Amino acid sequence: MGDYELLRSTLQDVQREFESAARQFPRLNHQLIFSPSEPLSSEAWLGFIEANRNDSAVQREKWYENDDGLYCERYYGDLSWLETFQQLAESGILVLESISQRRKRESGGNCGFQINLSNYDGAEGWLQLVYDTAECSTAFLRLKGGYWGLSPDDADAEDLMHNRWSADEREVNRFPLHPFYL
Repeated sequence: MGDYELLRSTLQDVQREFESAARQFPRLNHQLIFSPSEPLSSEAWLGFIEANRNDSAVQREKWYENDDGLYCERYYGDLSWLETFQQLAESGILVLESISQRRKRESGGNCGFQINLSNYDGAEGWLQLVYDTAECSTAFLRLKGGYWGLSPDDADAEDLMHNRWSADEREVNRFPLHPFYL
């Protein structure tokens, strides 16, 4: 079995594991929340997360802020399979990276087909690929965005996104009240 066949087989194994986990576990959701106009400090994202955390027993969630300050992530729903999801995503991205690197080596960096991977690793990189793919909207996968804390009917959403911020007394840890999310 050639390298590509082995990598393809491994990627198919990851797909089967994802499908099995999806049948086994209740729904796990993900949101990507963007700063409206500028990267935020870790402290600012933590301020946003604290202001928006839902501590009720019914709604379980886990938040992560991106190291670059460009966004934060929110997982919500059944978190019992979050670790499994993250491990599968890590496996998937590693296989795709292997295919991409092999293809570049064989073609001298100038090949007909390419795998465009994000600059992020693990689950973060996998989710970025999912979001990039969902921009094309298929029957099974599509993006639905909005402004945090606003309904789609809010007429001034664009203005609210850019002009409403929360901050501490020193204006150091300001964060957007209504950032864009996917």
